[in-house]
Amino acid sequence: MLKAVASRLFTAAEPDYRQMSNEQLAPLGGSDEKAREELVSRLSDDVFYFLLAQLSTVHVDAYTRRQYALDLLHEVWLVWLSQPSKFRLDGRGHFKAWLFSIARNKLVDLLRKQKPECDFEGDESATSLQVDEQHSEWLIEHATHAQLMQAISALPHLQREAISLQLEGFSVQQIADITAAHKENVKTRLRYARSNIAQAMQPVEQ
Repeated sequence: MLKAVASRLFTAAEPDYRQMSNEQLAPLGGSDEKAREELVSRLSDDVFYFLLAQLSTVHVDAYTRRQYALDLLHEVWLVWLSQPSKFRLDGRGHFKAWLFSIARNKLVDLLRKQKPECDFEGDESATSLQVDEQHSEWLIEHATHAQLMQAISALPHLQREAISLQLEGFSVQQIADITAAHKENVKTRLRYARSNIAQAMQPVEQ
């Protein structure tokens, strides 16, 4: 009896992985299966739907597009699992942002094969229909999920990428880091993206 009680007292308690940050879990991924499962479960949907949104212009059926996104997601996790401490070695202190930067690089490689003409550098001065900013925010806020996704899918690639990342909660600086772009360019892309989305949300005049 006493031996059993002592054993419980001196056995290290298992950490509560749900309370740990992504950055605390990431270095454990190579040796701790539960830490690995928690991170994969926590972030997979976010990365998958980002990839799926960016693949909207690839001319394949919905099933194939979904498979592309799933394959890329698998490759992204393999990059981390092959060397769990790599994101620290890369100088990135935000694991989700680091993971999205890997996803973005994998995506660009695929898109260049599928659509060699896709503009990844972009023309920051591309024309956009101008809508009052306050009205734009109101239109976007009151759009249905389906309307918003359709409007985002119709955006030029760099605008779609920037607004998708912002909707994931990344700051302008983090988006710039993920996309290897200048901060001011990201601000421009977001401004054009919101203007174009709002324009698409406006009711059609009869």
